[in-house]
Amino acid sequence: MKRYIFYRDDAQGEQEAAKVLNRLNCREREWADQPMKISSFLKQLKAIKKWGSAKIDNLTFIQQPTLIVNGDQDDMVPTENSYQMHEKIKGSQLVIYPHAGHGSLFQYADEFAREVQLFLS
Repeated sequence: MKRYIFYRDDAQGEQEAAKVLNRLNCREREWADQPMKISSFLKQLKAIKKWGSAKIDNLTFIQQPTLIVNGDQDDMVPTENSYQMHEKIKGSQLVIYPHAGHGSLFQYADEFAREVQLFLS
């Protein structure tokens, strides 16, 4: 399921998902993700539905340095939202990873780590 939610539905997306998911599956048990409870999953779906119908926030009040990161084809958090946030948050930095969906941070883990380090320095 993570493959279809987080990665593009094409051969390259399948390849990227396999790399990341195989890396995650190699983690020692103590560092591995815990199975998601059905109740938690249902709460997450409810939150996504509520967010999807909410009015657009006025983000101009945000004064803190802000790093906005997304994939160029995110179906979970539409990429257009990232551009809108960037326009509304003065001085924000925007990074859009190519050929990436909601899993862009995992797909571009090394690049993302460098972006965060630069942003925090």
